[in-house]
Amino acid sequence: MLVNLAEIRKSPDLTRNYHFEEQFPPLSLMGEEIKFSAPVLADVIVHNTGMVLQMKGSIRTRAILACGRCLKLVDYPIQIEFELPYVHQDDLNELGIQVEPGEDPDHYEIFGEEPINLRDIITENIIMAIPMSFLCHPDCRGLCVQCGQDLNQTECDCQPEQIDPRLAVLQELIKFRQEH
Repeated sequence: MLVNLAEIRKSPDLTRNYHFEEQFPPLSLMGEEIKFSAPVLADVIVHNTGMVLQMKGSIRTRAILACGRCLKLVDYPIQIEFELPYVHQDDLNELGIQVEPGEDPDHYEIFGEEPINLRDIITENIIMAIPMSFLCHPDCRGLCVQCGQDLNQTECDCQPEQIDPRLAVLQELIKFRQEH
């Protein structure tokens, strides 16, 4: 969905509402494919405050994420609130914002005459909301490193791995703390 901020800029105190609903295709994130189990719903308000266009929005969806320990797929709810102030490139000097060529301003998004794609903003916010390391539950025991058994479901008969002799002192410390 394209939003023409340059058009909104022409009318001070103008507010526009946008509703976005789309079934997203899978996203590739850090080598993993993230699928969505529900459509992405977004409500966005753009308000012209004079020189700054204030964009506020909420995004809701559900993603299917794999647990980082046991690889179980879990339906993960995503709810995001975001705010982005937009400044037209011609208004930067008047607002006292100095931006070096090739750099981004610290607290503003810059726009020109081209419409912006709301889908890109929504996708960026969803990516930032997905945890880098996701666990199905905090006490997830993961998979046995030797046989691959899900230790949350059953125990396996594998013997503990031999400890690196350089770390044997740490193993003894762990045993000592457990005993006392």
